[in-house]
Amino acid sequence: MKRLDLDQLLGGAPAAVDRRFAETYLAALNLAVLRDGDRAPKAGDGSYRIARGVAVLPVRGVLTKRSPWAEWFGWATYEGLETSLREIAAKADVSAVVLDMDSPGGAAYGAAAAAAAVTEAAKAKPVYAFVDPLAASAAYHIASQATEIALSPGAAVGSIGVATTVGKPVLADAGGDLWFQIASSRAPNKRPDPESEEGRAAILRELDALEAVFIADVARGRGVSVETAQERFGRGGVLTLAEALTAGMADRAASRHEFYEGVFAAHAPQGSAPARRARAAQAAAARALARI
Repeated sequence: MKRLDLDQLLGGAPAAVDRRFAETYLAALNLAVLRDGDRAPKAGDGSYRIARGVAVLPVRGVLTKRSPWAEWFGWATYEGLETSLREIAAKADVSAVVLDMDSPGGAAYGAAAAAAAVTEAAKAKPVYAFVDPLAASAAYHIASQATEIALSPGAAVGSIGVATTVGKPVLADAGGDLWFQIASSRAPNKRPDPESEEGRAAILRELDALEAVFIADVARGRGVSVETAQERFGRGGVLTLAEALTAGMADRAASRHEFYEGVFAAHAPQGSAPARRARAAQAAAARALARI
């Protein structure tokens, strides 16, 4: 299988991703490919499980709207998250949702729809984001809409912003051919030239428009003004656990065990009144036997 790189994965589109962390995720993925070769696809792309009345939805890997890579390696996609959250919100046997997050972010387009799906699900039942260890860029965009954000020890969040990589053919290819990008006369921004001031301005307008939606969503999700989010939430950088708590980007710190035990205790189904009475009687009998 061909080695996968970030630009290939995202197709050169605007990205809400922390590239440093994403390269680490891709390096691990490529090592797995070298070791295992062409493996069968994993079940992923928005799959979730229900335990003790709580739906646990993993948000892992480099995020895209939909991708064969995501299905193959069990990464989440925006489309999969939207579908799963709609299903979970309608389930009578689910009283809360956990977004179990470990992602550097991903494609900029599609992230807002996934974040909106979290917002809608949170209207029906509590949605908890548990970051272990990373929710950067588009992943934090999604997490910011949760009812509560908890960070594991050593976790980090942030990298709010949008970037892109723009190429321009300037050298002959292996066959000696030169390639030119030419847009129609009424669409100069279809192929903006990154070497010209006008081209850079066109690229920046697109990135700024995507970033405006990103920051507005984060500000609304965290209950702060846009100006506060811009100034206190890292300005594009990643914040450590202590910094994130101080800035208001997260609500608390918890180990994985502490977090899940707390959520399960708060939301596990209690059963019918007769069932509760039966459990209480069983407990009393066990205590009586212990005293004999």
